[in-house]
Amino acid sequence: MFKRRALSIVTAGIMAATFIPFSSFTGTGGIIPDTVYAEDGYTIPDLSIESKDIPDLDCFRFTADMGAGINLGNTLDAVDDAAPKGEANLYLESAWVGVETTKAMIDNIRNEGYKTIRIPVSWHNHIDDNFRINEEWLNRVKEIVDYAIDNGMYAIINIHHDNEYDYMFPKYSYLDNSIKYVDSIWTQVGEKFKNYDEHLVFETLNEPRVKFSNYEWWYTSSADECKEAAECINKYNQAAVDAIRKTGGNNSDRYIMVPSYCAKLEAAITNEFKLPEDSAKNRLILSVHAYIPYNFAMNGADQEGSTTEFDLYGSDAQEIDNMMDTIYIKFISKNIPVIIGEYGARNKNENTQARTEYSAYYAASARARGITCIWWDNNCFETYAGEAFGLLDRNTNTWKYDSIAKANIRYGDGSKAKYVEPWYNGGGGGGSTKLEADILPDGTATFPEAIGDKIELDIELNDGIAQWGGCLSFMIALNGTNYWVAYQWAATESGKLTVDMTTPTKAVDTSKPEGSNEVTDEYTLKQIAELVQKSSSTTFQYWWACDSDWNNLDGPFENYGKIKSATLSDSAPVNPPVEPTEPPTEAPTEEPTDAPTETTTDSSAQKTIFGEPTHIGDINGDSEVSVSDVVKLNLYLLNSEANKLSAVQLANADCCRDYVIDTSDSGLLMNYVAMIVDYSALGKS
Repeated sequence: MFKRRALSIVTAGIMAATFIPFSSFTGTGGIIPDTVYAEDGYTIPDLSIESKDIPDLDCFRFTADMGAGINLGNTLDAVDDAAPKGEANLYLESAWVGVETTKAMIDNIRNEGYKTIRIPVSWHNHIDDNFRINEEWLNRVKEIVDYAIDNGMYAIINIHHDNEYDYMFPKYSYLDNSIKYVDSIWTQVGEKFKNYDEHLVFETLNEPRVKFSNYEWWYTSSADECKEAAECINKYNQAAVDAIRKTGGNNSDRYIMVPSYCAKLEAAITNEFKLPEDSAKNRLILSVHAYIPYNFAMNGADQEGSTTEFDLYGSDAQEIDNMMDTIYIKFISKNIPVIIGEYGARNKNENTQARTEYSAYYAASARARGITCIWWDNNCFETYAGEAFGLLDRNTNTWKYDSIAKANIRYGDGSKAKYVEPWYNGGGGGGSTKLEADILPDGTATFPEAIGDKIELDIELNDGIAQWGGCLSFMIALNGTNYWVAYQWAATESGKLTVDMTTPTKAVDTSKPEGSNEVTDEYTLKQIAELVQKSSSTTFQYWWACDSDWNNLDGPFENYGKIKSATLSDSAPVNPPVEPTEPPTEAPTEEPTDAPTETTTDSSAQKTIFGEPTHIGDINGDSEVSVSDVVKLNLYLLNSEANKLSAVQLANADCCRDYVIDTSDSGLLMNYVAMIVDYSALGKS
C-alpha cells in the first residue's frame, strides 16, 4: 500500500447478512454478547451472517487459524531513491513511520487479539549490483519476524515496493532482469528462513503493475498492455515459487501467497491470471487487496464523492458481500484459499463509529466465506496528513482506535468455520461443464476460455412474465479508445436461447458525447467483435419486461427473471429477437380498417400494400412507441390471421420501410425501445 488509487467494485445482488438486536453467529455457532463496547467507548455491532460451506481441506483450516491480521505498514517497506547502494540502510525502517519496531509493539498486537501480522519488506535499497541482500538488513527482517513467531503468531513477508524498472517490472522488455531479481531475492530469503515452521508465510509480490501507465490501477482483458503485464506477473510468481521450493527444508511445502495484477480481484478472475505450478499440493493462497467501498474506505476526505458514513444496512454492506461472494464463487468453492492482505478505512475527521461498523462487517462477511483479512496499519492517524489507516500508535504503543481493532478481531475469528466435503470436480461454472461460466453477484459472467461466436443462455422467467430482455455488455479497448459494446437478447419463455456474438447490436465510443458516439464503421465494428470473441467475460444488463397481460413493467428489470447459466456453445441455433409462443387469448382491441392487404404464405415476411405511416413504430395507436408495440408486432408475426393489423397499423409497423413486415422490423423496434438506436433509425431502409 503506497500512494494508491482504487476502483470500486460494482454493487448488485442480495445481502447475505441479517441484523438482530440480540444475536448469535448463526452460521458458525457460538453466542455473541448483546452489545460490546471497546476501550475507546464505541459500539461494535452485533452481526449474524450465515456461514457458507467451506471445503474441508488443510489449506482452509490453516487460513482460518490465522484469525484476524494487521499490517506493519510503511516500515520495512519504506524506500528512498537516495539510499546508498549495497548498504544496510537501516534508517529506512523508521523513515516513514518515525519509530523503530520493538518487541513490545508486537506483544501488544498479540495481546489485543491479532493472530497474524503481515510485514511488508522492500529489498532494492538493501542490495548490491548483483542483487545480493545486505546481511545486516536481512538479520533485521529476521529479528522482527521472530517477534511475531515467538508470540505464536503467523507472519507474512514479501517483495513489496520493488516494482521498478531496474528490479521487477511487468513488461516483456524487463522480463529477464525481473525474473533474475525475483529468483535472487526469494532464494536468499528462502535460505534464511527455511527452517521456520508454517507460521511463516511468504508472499511472492505486493501489487505488481505497470506503473506510470493508464492501467496502473485498473485492469482490462482487452488491453494488450494489461495482458502483457499479466503474462509477466504469472512468470514472476512462478519464478518466486520455484526459488522458494528449491531451497528445501520447510520451504518445500510452505504456504505461499500470490497476487494477480495489482493484487486486484478484477484481474484475478480473468483467464489471463494463472496460479503457479507447484510441487506442493494445496499450498498456494491467492492474495487480494480491496479497499471498498471506495468513497468510504479509500477516497480522501477532501475529494469529490468522499463520505464519512458506512451504510451498515444497505448498499455499502451489499458491495462488500458481493465482493466476498465473488471470491467464494471463483476461488473458495474451487479449493483455492484467499487472504485479503490489505483492507481498511482511513480516518476522516474521527468517524470512528462508522469505521468500527465497517471493520466488523467486512471481517464478518469475509469469515463467513472462509476468507482471512489483514488490516492496513501505516501508523498514520490525522485526516489530512496522508492515508490515515493507523490503529496502533507505535510512538506510545497504545491503541488509538481500539474499537476498530476489536471489531475485526472479533469477527475475523475462524475457529467456528463450517467445513464440508469438497465438491469441486474441476469443471467450470460449478463443475457441470468446462464451458459454463461462473455468474457473479454483480452480473458478470466469467468463462473458462475465449467466448467465440455464440453464448447459450438458460433463462428462467418469473411467473406472470411474458417477455424479458437485455444485453450482454462489454468494455473493449481498441487503439487507445474504450468502447461500450452490447449484444441484445430477448426471451418469451423459460429455456435456452443462443446469442450470436459475431456482430454487436451496438457499440459506442465512450469518449464522445451522446448522440455522436455510436460506431458505424464496419471495419471498426469487426475489430471490436473480434476482441469480444477473444475475451472471456461479459456483464448482463436487463432492459425491459412485460407481464402476461402485455403491460410494461417498471425496473429494476433483473427482478423479473434469472439467467441460470451461460455456456459457450456452437450446437444451438442462433435466435434473433424472439417472438411470444403463447399469445394472449383475448383478441386485439383494434379491428382491421381501411383497405385490405395482400400477404404471402410466409408467416415471417408479410408483403403488404398500404399507404403512408402516421407514426412509425406506434402499432397500437396510443401515440407512443413502447414495449406494447413490440408485443403487438410479434403477435402479428406469430399469427397474422388471429392478430390482424389495419393498413395504417401495418404502415407504422414497417420500421425498415422495405414494404415487408418481418422480424427485421421487430428487431429494429425492439432496439429503439431498449434505447440502442434513436428514433431516427426507424423508417430507414
